[in-house]
Amino acid sequence: MEKVFNLKLKKLIDNHKIISFDIFDTLIKRNCYQPIDIYEIVEENYNKNNLKKIENFSAKRIVAEKKARENNKHLNEVTLDLIYNELEYPVEIKKNLMKLEINTEIDLCQFNSNILEVLDYCKKNNKRIICISDMYLDLKIIEKIISKINYSFEKIYVSSKINMTKISGDLFEFVLSDLNISKNELLHIGDSWKADFISPIKKGIAAFHIKKRITNLTYINPKKINDCTSNIIYSYINNNICKNDDNYYRIGYEIVGPMCLDFVYWLENEAKLNSINNLLFCARDMQMIQEIYNKYFGDECDNSYFYVSRKSTYLPYLYKNSNYDNFCKLIPVGRRKFKISEILDLYNIKMEEDEFVDALNRNNLSSDKLYDASELKKSTDFRNFYNSEIIKQINSTGREQYNNFIKYINKLKFNSNTAIVDLGWRGTTQSIIMDITNSNVHGFYFGLHSLNGENLMNNFNTYLFFKDENGYSEKVYAFMSLCELLLSALHGSTISYTSDLNKPYILNEGANKDNKEIQKIQQGATDFCNEIRTLKKYLHFNGDKKYVDLFINLGINPSYELAKCLGNIYTENVKTRKLCSYKKTIYYLFHIKKLKNDFIDSEWKIGFMKRLFKLKLPYYQIYSFLKKFK
Repeated sequence: MEKVFNLKLKKLIDNHKIISFDIFDTLIKRNCYQPIDIYEIVEENYNKNNLKKIENFSAKRIVAEKKARENNKHLNEVTLDLIYNELEYPVEIKKNLMKLEINTEIDLCQFNSNILEVLDYCKKNNKRIICISDMYLDLKIIEKIISKINYSFEKIYVSSKINMTKISGDLFEFVLSDLNISKNELLHIGDSWKADFISPIKKGIAAFHIKKRITNLTYINPKKINDCTSNIIYSYINNNICKNDDNYYRIGYEIVGPMCLDFVYWLENEAKLNSINNLLFCARDMQMIQEIYNKYFGDECDNSYFYVSRKSTYLPYLYKNSNYDNFCKLIPVGRRKFKISEILDLYNIKMEEDEFVDALNRNNLSSDKLYDASELKKSTDFRNFYNSEIIKQINSTGREQYNNFIKYINKLKFNSNTAIVDLGWRGTTQSIIMDITNSNVHGFYFGLHSLNGENLMNNFNTYLFFKDENGYSEKVYAFMSLCELLLSALHGSTISYTSDLNKPYILNEGANKDNKEIQKIQQGATDFCNEIRTLKKYLHFNGDKKYVDLFINLGINPSYELAKCLGNIYTENVKTRKLCSYKKTIYYLFHIKKLKNDFIDSEWKIGFMKRLFKLKLPYYQIYSFLKKFK
């Protein structure tokens, strides 16, 4: 992060009694890339609230200011009234536009955090502090903007009030006379080379120049800001992220937060379009999303945090649909194989160890052999084991779980206009709930790679992708574990249900509750969403997915620093381990088999390769190529 306060400035402050600050881009920063962006924001918000639209307001507003200065050369500074007199709109429209511009200026202005250290030093050393600004806004508006700084200033000098300017030097002479001080007592600090440095120097006044635009961003570098909302968001992040130097917090504030906010706006819009009046945010992936949703739209739709998981719904589902084919279709399909004990644990089916071993022996099955889904589906021995042993457990324990689950669902105000909100991938949980409740529950998802249930068709909406219709599915799949980890709550997953409606769920103890890195990332994300809420009326998301692209780029094209930072986070997918457990390159040169195993076991293979090679290579393309060979 760039610093304003340095030894040279410290010495200058020490040698002067009165310190004057420029206001805009020095004490105050606008939450837009450049001042004239205010005009585009004014036009967008005017058109949003008025039937009669205007066009090209920004260009017309710039020309109007130029004309006002040409037509009032007898004045050293023009006012906002004189500028608006040059606009060719009806009086009422001009009145509304000017009011909107003033309010937008006030709303989008905030204290420049980079200058805080300088102000603190001045105050600590009992310096007299004043403000001097060349600005067409009147003094009352400037005072309202300045009130956002928690500092008292001895005096505020504004060119529109005094009819003198810094750039001509007259305003500095007026200040010296008004305060009855010598030029040697005053130090001026500002961002304009002409008005804040050269002009006071010509008058014999000490001056210090600071950069107009200081970049505080770490992980994002928007090359082109082509809409008002992203202009405000990226500017806001740049103006506020300097308060925290922690890398994990910055990942949340700069990348995860904007994507979550975009998702929440999409969710609210889709809920209205689908006449949804009750949202169930699925544990654990949607806890942070629900928190953000409630900050913005909590009064507009009933919603609850839904303690649910695939594991917690399997027994209720099998109690209602206990045939062997239904049992087999829930076993994860993929490269991984399972012991029979792991299959039973997946379904939350418990058997005494001696009883379990005897049952396996009676059905010619081994406790140590690994099976995949297709093998079990074809196995006559396992079918017999299911029909003779497992079905008894389902009928006893499953009935209780089914009843408890139905009670819990009813407690959540479950109705025909209810929708679940989940991260997605296959939609299994929604499909099971629809089957258990005999209702057309809707689903809102980050994305779906495929559908695990025919009843899902036409009952869902996806924020980012459905299958691979737009190229996002495979990209997200490449860092799916990281994606889940960044959004997932730190409490354990839901494993079953009780009859106690005050606490109807039982959670797994093996949670990431001590994962400090994820806590920092999520804190950064929620802080961003909470803080920028003051500018909610200026945020209009257009669905172009630019915030998701930043998030996806984090997963498929990370910098070495990001790969190192995120790769050391522990995940509990299958077993507790780092996202990409990594040893030094020199070690792998002599242990090729270990390199192969570590790569295969890595939950984030692109991050592993980036840490290994450290070079700028097309890692996503390499990953996609290797994936073909499983």
